[in-house]
Amino acid sequence: MDFDSLVALLPESDEAAGIEGFETRAGYVLPADYRNFLARRNGGLLAGTVEARWLSSLYRGGYGVVQVERFFSMGGDEAGEVRSIGIELADMEHDPAGIPDGIFAIGADVFGNLVTIDLRAASYGQVAVVDHEVIGESFPDAESYQIVAGSFSEFVSLLRRSEDC
Repeated sequence: MDFDSLVALLPESDEAAGIEGFETRAGYVLPADYRNFLARRNGGLLAGTVEARWLSSLYRGGYGVVQVERFFSMGGDEAGEVRSIGIELADMEHDPAGIPDGIFAIGADVFGNLVTIDLRAASYGQVAVVDHEVIGESFPDAESYQIVAGSFSEFVSLLRRSEDC
């Protein structure tokens, strides 16, 4: 999927994305590709579910799958708000040790698992999926935190409409 196809699945947004305010509060600069996405639509509930598949030895068949139904916004709406992974996990009543600063939840799948973006220098821009059902006592672990793509653009390129999969 390309950016235009993904954007077409999201509702129009009259709100300013609030990107600069988020970056100031969070203390991190968003990657240009993700900033561009937010500037165009600022997240929302997708008109249909999209799937991303990635190679993973943890799953039968050799692939992990996430069925994304929403991307969080900068302003918070019915789809949710971009927030620290620590806050998101605490809201789900998970409190694993070792959650680093700099990882933010940017979306969710149909099962409540989180799509995240890493803003730390060593792994800047990486997109991962957090499986909240198998999260352990420490973070990250290979089963609950899986890096899916090296950038938001790469993640978008993995997306397919669910009926096309």
